[in-house]
Amino acid sequence: MQPPDAAFRRLHLLYILHDVLCFLAVKFKDPQHAKGQLRCEDSAFETLKTHAMLLAQLAACSKNEGRPGRTATLDFVRRILTVWHKLSILDPDTCSKLETKCEEASNIPWNSLQQKLEADEAQAVLDEQRRREEARKWMLPIQHQLPHDSTAAWHELPAANALLQKRTQGYPLRAGDLPMGGYRLRNGGRLADESLKAEVAELHKEALRCFDKYTDADEVQDIDAMGNIIWKDRPTRNFWGFEVGS
Repeated sequence: MQPPDAAFRRLHLLYILHDVLCFLAVKFKDPQHAKGQLRCEDSAFETLKTHAMLLAQLAACSKNEGRPGRTATLDFVRRILTVWHKLSILDPDTCSKLETKCEEASNIPWNSLQQKLEADEAQAVLDEQRRREEARKWMLPIQHQLPHDSTAAWHELPAANALLQKRTQGYPLRAGDLPMGGYRLRNGGRLADESLKAEVAELHKEALRCFDKYTDADEVQDIDAMGNIIWKDRPTRNFWGFEVGS
């Protein structure tokens, strides 16, 4: 005779998304549908999961909304999360974190939950921007050129272009042989792999030594007759930055 509480209306919307997620999760495991009879972009499926996870927290919030004697919605949301875990819609860690968030949502007023979710969404957007910026930083350029200048003169190009010419053509270096904008990189336009990231981080760490105000005596083992500083972690490194024998 009376319309359902707002929390149960939100729960009803969650059940609709729940049905769609379960349908897709089950059908994707069916070999017949996996061959192409049923198609769903991964990005669409992830977006649907993101909205469902948000709606789960909204549906769990029933503090000060229900009439006396009404059952809270948290138990129903927990049952849904159990199915998501069983069907591998969410991984165990994400499902556990979402259950904790839903329990927190069930104990705070609606206005407080809205403010919390808005803050979480803003932080998620900021984290995604930082992730993209970090990924963009490790995107290798197409050519070994000056940033934002593909027409730089040969004497303005990064020195590695001349080193490549020396290794491939020998001396003397010929300015006319340097291609416009510098040599193309082998993996240009691709993300750097983990080994390259580690090498760059190590090189950056060692380059920062030039800003050291002093050298800790414990870091230095000896100085040979040629004046090469022998470091504990990198033996026979000389002051040119090259290793003997390389």
